[in-house]
Amino acid sequence: MATKKTSKKQKQTLVKKIWEEFLFWLHILIIFAFIFCGILVPLQVLVLLLILWNIQLMFLDRCVITIIQEKNQSVEQNQPFLDLAYSRFTGKHLSERAFNNLINLIPTLALSVALAANVLNFNLI
Repeated sequence: MATKKTSKKQKQTLVKKIWEEFLFWLHILIIFAFIFCGILVPLQVLVLLLILWNIQLMFLDRCVITIIQEKNQSVEQNQPFLDLAYSRFTGKHLSERAFNNLINLIPTLALSVALAANVLNFNLI
């Protein structure tokens, strides 16, 4: 009977770890998709996505996926996702200045890719 409880506990832990990994990689995928979506969607759609992203950051102070991760207790409270990802890949934490630069770099890259795609007529759709 004790092994059955342990087995159930291990399954719950395994499911939680899989969920944490899924959310982490989903977050990474969304960031890269946002950066390169200017190749696939018109510039107006990208600007709308950028506005929605900024509204989310203004009102929630962080991303919705980060809030889900916090509720799942897979990240520390108020730990920005970019800091989590950076520390996971490098073992170091971002300084406040580096975090702010990175948070501004994402929309800048997205707009740059979209403008370059429009100028070069490289839109795939």
